[in-house]
Amino acid sequence: MTTSSGEHPARERHHPRAARGSRSRGLRAWLPLTLAVATVISGCAGIQPDPRVAVASSPGGASAKRLSADDLRKDFEDFAAKLPGEVALAWAAVGSRHEVQSLGSVRDEAAWSTAKVPLGVARLRLAGGKLNDKTSEVLRRAITRSDNAAAKTLWQGLGTPQQAVALMGKVVRDAGDEATSFNTAEFGLSPWTVPNQAQFAAGLPCIPDGPSVLDLMDEVIPQQSWGLGKTGLPAQFKGGWGIGPHGLLVRQLGVLTTSDGGQIGVAIATMPHTKTTSVAESNMDAVASWIAGRLGPADAGRCT
Repeated sequence: MTTSSGEHPARERHHPRAARGSRSRGLRAWLPLTLAVATVISGCAGIQPDPRVAVASSPGGASAKRLSADDLRKDFEDFAAKLPGEVALAWAAVGSRHEVQSLGSVRDEAAWSTAKVPLGVARLRLAGGKLNDKTSEVLRRAITRSDNAAAKTLWQGLGTPQQAVALMGKVVRDAGDEATSFNTAEFGLSPWTVPNQAQFAAGLPCIPDGPSVLDLMDEVIPQQSWGLGKTGLPAQFKGGWGIGPHGLLVRQLGVLTTSDGGQIGVAIATMPHTKTTSVAESNMDAVASWIAGRLGPADAGRCT
């Protein structure tokens, strides 16, 4: 395995866990290596970096009907044009299939550390939903700190690379994403589109062992709690980042919970015009806040 993303565990900094709702910005503290190295860690280490959220309504109040991408397209295009870089967004009601709404686009699609979510679910499933204390801590570090060494351990615990990607593939298909498959050598570099991530997020609360990983996604360290963690709403999420063919790609998937208990799966991504991490973080914060301010209970769903 080669080393090298900006989510390198050897450079991980340890911070006391912040109280929920008080997450601080921190992408810039985790990306310097990404900017210095062009290669990426393979397998689960090829990635690095579930909030049940009360979603804010739009200024005029939450819409009484479920919003479509067409309803928001002009508003989003005006908003996105002011941001320094490419941005993309997708969402779907939890429990729904083939109802993903998407806006914007980014050229690169590597999963990066967001792939640690299906990895974690797959490892839990293989253990029958019950991990020993040591492996439980490994899973916690992989999700809450995006620790690549921990992710590598989880990956190896799935068997051969072929067995590992088969188990991860089963997880995303169960969640409704029928298109994504993972690379056996560097699964963090596997293409995972923003709409497919939103479909996965919408199914995650409803699949076996998904809620257990979502609980860990509610404990992501403050330094990785940008985007969905900066809307002022409770949220469960997992981010990922790295340098791809066209520059820095930062992405995140998560679950928002509305005031009536319904949930929305959301995925966002940005490729800033520069490799400046503060710009990427600012774009993620802006996109997450933009969509959180427009969706409401009508856009949410529940597991059936």
